[in-house]
Amino acid sequence: MPKGGIGSNDYIVTEATRLREILSRAEMLAHRLKGRDGHAVLRLLKLRDALETEFSEREEMGMDLGPERTRLETIDNILHTRAPVVVRALREAGGIEHYREEIGAPESHWWWYVDREVRENRRRSLIRTSTIVAIVLVVVLGGNALLDHFYGLSDQEKAAREFTNVAEQAMMEMDYDAAIVQYEAARDIMPELADVQASLGALYEVSGREEESDEAFASLRSLCPDEITYEMQLAQAYQQVGELEFAVLHADNAVRIDGANAEAIFLRGSMHESLGNVDQAIDDFTLASELAIDQDEDALYVLAKTRLGMLMQGGSGIGGAFGF
Repeated sequence: MPKGGIGSNDYIVTEATRLREILSRAEMLAHRLKGRDGHAVLRLLKLRDALETEFSEREEMGMDLGPERTRLETIDNILHTRAPVVVRALREAGGIEHYREEIGAPESHWWWYVDREVRENRRRSLIRTSTIVAIVLVVVLGGNALLDHFYGLSDQEKAAREFTNVAEQAMMEMDYDAAIVQYEAARDIMPELADVQASLGALYEVSGREEESDEAFASLRSLCPDEITYEMQLAQAYQQVGELEFAVLHADNAVRIDGANAEAIFLRGSMHESLGNVDQAIDDFTLASELAIDQDEDALYVLAKTRLGMLMQGGSGIGGAFGF
């Protein structure tokens, strides 16, 4: 019997109430997850530690925690989906590696190791993108396009792209400060590069540099020939910094502007794929491939069919992805 003479039923109710209170605090922090508040993210991860213990102890007591387990799964899904935000926020507060070593987090507490997940996802994304680009250049444009793609740039653009290449590598490592420096160097050479302005706008925003973000996005808008191009640039920029909900939002805006725009639909599919929304991604890649072939967009058709094939095979490879 518990100390203090409390009856077993009262004790169970008290313990369940404590578990739900911790869940509520964790839910509040998860739904307000921001890349600028490392201390709030740190509290969330520590609450997740506490929940692991609470669930283990309560379930050993025979408590039915079905509804609470569903709430916990929602928190975990947010932590997985917004892992880049978690890593970025803790970098500014000392680094996730520092904190997990400080508390001695076991590897079973995966939430302290999401930086590994983020790095691996970005590595796979880079490999997938590079493979698909190579396929399009070879299959659709022909071997000579490879030379044109890499060597057909002006000296000015070559210089700018050297900086963007370094910036993209920094983005893979989630070193946003270094990425900003490199994108700024590219912008100084060629301020008319819309993708550079978009990337800077998103990077400034997640770094809390709102005035500079507004300026970059204003420049982006002036460079885009229409609203759909602007929305698509925003979608790609937000995806790059791990703000996937915003990425999907802007991709969806582009599709609403023109529901027959194969490129916008393909882009939205890419965002859904990043979020793990496989069914939505398959639907978008399927529609994009159908529209692309009708509109004689051969390169986009290959891209859509490749991504669709990879998804249908569970991302295991590109063989059989085309179905010509």
